[in-house]
Amino acid sequence: MKKIALSVLLIAILLLCACSNGGGISSSTPTPVTPTATEAPADITEKTDYVTEQWVAVEISFKANKKTNNITETILDVTFTNRATGTKMEIPGFWDGDNNWRVRFAPTECGIWDYTTASTGEDVGINEIKGTVACNAYKGDLDVYKHGFVRTEPDKKYFVYDDGTPFFYLGDTHWAMPTEEIDSAGPNAGSIDTDSHFKYIVDRRVEQGFTVYQSEPIGAKYNVDDGKISANDIKGFQEMDRYFQYIAQKGLVHANALLVFPSSTSSEAFRNNVQALTRYWVARYGAYPVMWTLGQEVDDGTNFDEPLLVNTYKAMCVAIDEVDSYNSPISAHQLNSYNVTCAGGVPVAGIDAGSVNFDLKATLRNRVTRPSSFINVQGHSWWATQWRPTVHTQINFGIPRDYWKNGSNKPIVDYEARYHYLSAGDECARIQAYIPYFTGMCGIAYGGVDMWYYQSDYGLDNDSTDGLETTLLKDKLEIKWSDLINASISDELYLMRGFFENIGWWNLVPDFDDGNAFRNVEGKGGYYACAYDGNDVYAVYLYNRTTGSAGKLVNMDKNATYVAQWFDTRTGKYTLIDANLKADANGEYDVPAKPVADDMVLLVTKK
Repeated sequence: MKKIALSVLLIAILLLCACSNGGGISSSTPTPVTPTATEAPADITEKTDYVTEQWVAVEISFKANKKTNNITETILDVTFTNRATGTKMEIPGFWDGDNNWRVRFAPTECGIWDYTTASTGEDVGINEIKGTVACNAYKGDLDVYKHGFVRTEPDKKYFVYDDGTPFFYLGDTHWAMPTEEIDSAGPNAGSIDTDSHFKYIVDRRVEQGFTVYQSEPIGAKYNVDDGKISANDIKGFQEMDRYFQYIAQKGLVHANALLVFPSSTSSEAFRNNVQALTRYWVARYGAYPVMWTLGQEVDDGTNFDEPLLVNTYKAMCVAIDEVDSYNSPISAHQLNSYNVTCAGGVPVAGIDAGSVNFDLKATLRNRVTRPSSFINVQGHSWWATQWRPTVHTQINFGIPRDYWKNGSNKPIVDYEARYHYLSAGDECARIQAYIPYFTGMCGIAYGGVDMWYYQSDYGLDNDSTDGLETTLLKDKLEIKWSDLINASISDELYLMRGFFENIGWWNLVPDFDDGNAFRNVEGKGGYYACAYDGNDVYAVYLYNRTTGSAGKLVNMDKNATYVAQWFDTRTGKYTLIDANLKADANGEYDVPAKPVADDMVLLVTKK
């Protein structure tokens, strides 16, 4: 049963949009939008069994009178009821080895919560146990607890915290997270002085303004291919707990893939017990700030030749939705949106978000995309795309346009693009991060060699080019996570986040090549992506290696005065072009030449 709101205490929320005025923008650091402060309720003085703070998970333990080794023999649910508001939440419990059962609960409201257990199946003595949890206001400074867990809204193409504050998705990729040393520096730490490889990276990413930690369970120390969870598996899950808990402790949202790498789902035993296994994962980790991602490239389209794989993950999607009382966002990690070859040698351009196919024959060499398999699957609420925009020529707007216009109004994240020092040089890593935000997406994920897939030799067999730079094999082999964790790209992504938050990125609409806000000028040779907010804000990303102009702004307010500035993507500095800009008689403005040949953003805001 999902959360049932019998009565709601409404906190007034005012979103404060940071906009440039006549004096221009002076700060390039992230300034997240926050609700108007309200007075926190006094701490609860009544004696209760457990005490926690709002949105912070508390773990409650139960002792069974007999052991079990089959998670389907006994099912535990715990109902929590807020005394003051009547809000009820039904949270699944989980077996944790021997006679131990637990439930993890993150209260969504302050006050005293009464709980009662309900077990079905074999009676192991954990039915109708009662207790209390006191929930006080959160007193820390982490956004995910100040504003509540991340969720989606039907009418928004971006994520929000529970209180409605926009959530900026800036992710870091770790597909082999369970292999990252948590109690030592590991062999690739170089000159970094740390006693935990994993914790060092998490800490640095928090300092660098990242908001999401993306992980796969590759290398996990359990084996559920047989569809069961044994006593030996419990040790592996307890080890996994340490990773989840540290990420939550540091305030990152954990976009985690459930249970296993997709190849393990070929087991008939796993498929037959997929609902119970999925329930177990949600029970262990659903009370932390998470976003659920299904597998690795499992959204392979309606015509894919492995329906068992797709159907298994569809079942997992539904199972999550039915037991996750926090309604954390769910997505399937999509196949790439560029060329792949499926059964029969038929070339396709991968998976898109839209509910319809579209033809890119003119620009993608006879490749045709297919719609997602998860368009109408229960619980699916965002797109985890794998798009690699070109950085050395003008991007084709067909794929992002289809996501925006045909993607069921769901948030879109460029979840997996080129990896730094694997198939992306320094410049490409930055450019491919900016483009998605200008083309309707609300998030990107960075990935670097020896971090995206720790100690892997994947792709380390030849040189590679991204169209701008060539990454030599010798450099790929020498670069380790300790070299990239403090690389300049981290600062540049931090500045990028600050830029978008300062202009209220959640209000921006992508122009694609529609010409509603920006029109390219034939022969100028500029590469661009543009987003705008009515005729109040125009942001044009110019990423060609020239100083030439790319075109003109259109549909401006002819009666208004604007401020025009350049934003330097490397330094975060703003350079004033005109503090009293007026559009011409047609409501247009010719974009000036860039002051440098590097990628820059033209920002024009109405006074």
